[in-house]
Amino acid sequence: AADKPTIPTIQGLLILGGRQCAVGKSSEGWLYTGMAIRMMIDIGLHLDTPKLAELQRWTPAETETRKRLYNSAYIWDKTLSLALGRPPSLIRRPYPSTDILDKFDDARDWEPIHAVEVSNMYTPTPSWNSTTFCTFCQLHELTTEMMLLFSNTPSTEDFATNINDLDARFRTWYDEMPPSLKISDVGSLQQSPPPHIISLK
Repeated sequence: AADKPTIPTIQGLLILGGRQCAVGKSSEGWLYTGMAIRMMIDIGLHLDTPKLAELQRWTPAETETRKRLYNSAYIWDKTLSLALGRPPSLIRRPYPSTDILDKFDDARDWEPIHAVEVSNMYTPTPSWNSTTFCTFCQLHELTTEMMLLFSNTPSTEDFATNINDLDARFRTWYDEMPPSLKISDVGSLQQSPPPHIISLK
């Protein structure tokens, strides 16, 4: 009923979209996510935020919020598209990790919540939350190209070349992933990494 969409409304719709998918109502989740993306475009979050920040005189915190919100929607759009086999809605690239300036939560300790079975035995570990977030963005840049390639296949010869190129870029992405996010030898782990790091695999 609001005259203009707001950032909290967009955030709420993205969360609601994720929740509905998690309980098996994927069509509702897809629709809530679509509403959030339309609202983002309505208020210009798909545009160049740093340039808009100068015109609108946003504070650094407001600018960072908008960049993170766009990247969050970008990640969720690709996750949902892959899960449901539907084309992605957000094509513009996410903000690169160098543009995400506030990484204070990387060093914040993570430990299981409401898991009394392991909470006394689990040694808190750095969450690497923002680093994982940025790495997800890099991954979904590649998955976007992959989905667009499969939805619009060129000639067989070009298709094979594009597949090989994407394969090489996926491997490069993994090789260049920060060591703190890699799980090279599962058998050597003393405890499970945070779930957002595991989901990156």
